[in-house]
Order: sequence, then C-alpha cells, then structure tokens
Amino acid sequence: MLCEEFPLLLPESLDLSVYHGFLNLKDCQGQQRKYWIRVENIPKAAGSMRGAILSCDSELRQLLKALTPETLQGRLGDSPDLRVYLLELQELAGRLLQKSSCTYLPAHDLYTKLMEELDQVGWYRLEHLDPSLRSLRLRFTDAGGRCHSVEVSFPANYPTAAPTCLVDLPEALVLRWQAGYGLQQIASQVEARLESYQVLWDGLDDLDANVWVLEPEQAPRAATHRRGALGGE
Repeated sequence: MLCEEFPLLLPESLDLSVYHGFLNLKDCQGQQRKYWIRVENIPKAAGSMRGAILSCDSELRQLLKALTPETLQGRLGDSPDLRVYLLELQELAGRLLQKSSCTYLPAHDLYTKLMEELDQVGWYRLEHLDPSLRSLRLRFTDAGGRCHSVEVSFPANYPTAAPTCLVDLPEALVLRWQAGYGLQQIASQVEARLESYQVLWDGLDDLDANVWVLEPEQAPRAATHRRGALGGE
C-alpha cells in the first residue's frame, strides 16, 4: 500500500488529488536522504498519470536535470497510478544519486548552528538527526497529550532559505520565515498550529472512542472526517 511504501507522503486534499511529503533516496554511501515533493492533479481513475504535476525542492530538481524533460515526463506519465508514479520517480532519482560522485559533508558553521538551536528547543524533542545534517525529526506533545513527529528538511542555503516541514496535520504547514529564524521559530509555529486543532482532535478522539468508525481505519491526524455505523435493534 502507498502509506507503507511511502510513509512520509500525506494527502493534502480530501479528494486525494494532491499529495506532499518526502521521498527517501539512498546515496552512494548508503545514507538515506529525504527530498520534498508535491504531486498534484492526480486523476481519480487509475490508468494514466499524464497531467499530474510534480513539484520538488531545489536539490531534487538539480538531480533530475540530468534527464531530458521527455524522458522524465514519459516515464512518470505512463504510470497507471500514484504508487507506480512514485516508484518510477524513486528509481530514476535514486540511480542519479547513486551515480553522483559528490560526498556531502556538513559545513562546520551549519553543524555549530544546529547544535546551538537544539540546545534552545531541547534535545529531548530530537527523535532523529540525519548524519549529513540535511534533516531531523522533532517530537511534540500537544495539550491533549497527543504526540506528533515533525520532519524538518534543510535546504543547502539554510538558514537563509526556509526548511520544509512534514507533519500529520489537516493542512500543510508552510513556515513563515525571515532572516535570523531557526529551530526555535519552527517549534513555536508548530506548537501554535497544534493548539489550533485541539478542539477538532478532542471531538474526533471522542468519536473514535465511542462510535463504531468504519473509515478511515487508523485515521491520521490529517483526517478531519469519520464515517460511522449508526443504528440499533
């Protein structure tokens, strides 16, 4: 299933016509690298992904420049559904990354800055830190005691440019960014967004606990609807 093969991708729309998140690729040293992608205009009926629109971060875009637009669009467009589309993209981009002879080493300034920022937000929040310092995962607990993991992916020119964040929310988190911002400002924006959904999640949790919910099964926090079975003898 899509969620098992691509766990860092989430639907952005209720009609499942838009997905966004991170694509995992392995570099030549066996390290996992995460690249932000967004696929929109996904057709409802399986058969062809022609017409789907791919957006991605600058690093993946640079990687895919090794392919002609015709090759990329042809391979991806011929996919019968989103799952195959993503597998094709993963294979194409993965081969290009494997062939790359560049070894990414984090700059000393970036290392120092991230260590200082983690001191500020609290190391207890850190769930994972990529060895290349390209990404990390932070853990947050909201007012209702619910735990949330936030994947933060850093561009090459961080902190001048904003990172991208993936978190299981009803709406995508787009960071407000300016010079001088860092992990502390990311944490503040995440906490504010979590707070805005407390009433909604309290209500949905109550439904999950007291109603026979037919779908979605194991609903993610991004899901804002439930279909339940009502009635009695």
